[in-house]
Amino acid sequence: MSGEEENNSITSDQHPDAGIFKNNHDLIGVTGIIEAQKYEIEKKKLQLRMENENYLRAHPEINTLISLFVRKVLDERPDHILEFAGSFFDRAELKEIVENTIEKDKEEKKRNTYLNDLMEGKSGTD
Repeated sequence: MSGEEENNSITSDQHPDAGIFKNNHDLIGVTGIIEAQKYEIEKKKLQLRMENENYLRAHPEINTLISLFVRKVLDERPDHILEFAGSFFDRAELKEIVENTIEKDKEEKKRNTYLNDLMEGKSGTD
């Protein structure tokens, strides 16, 4: 047997890194994802979540848009949700509706902050 054939004949249990790369699926004869691959997948998932979070923070209109859509669906309870969604998102005035809602939400937040400050005894000049 040549040296190369001997190296290829080493079983996975005999490999120096066998403990690192072993997973439960391999024990029952089903090839699974090795630990190093799992780590890379989890790392990429976390990175994607962070990128999504940053994007959503940079575009608060997305949350407003989704919130408006869900409220409208729950108010009207349409039988054909896909058709309803198509007509909802295809409206020419949608941008204006979202912008107005964002502005109203900001005003309401300011008002609530002011009222909470009053209840806590803080004045507007503090």
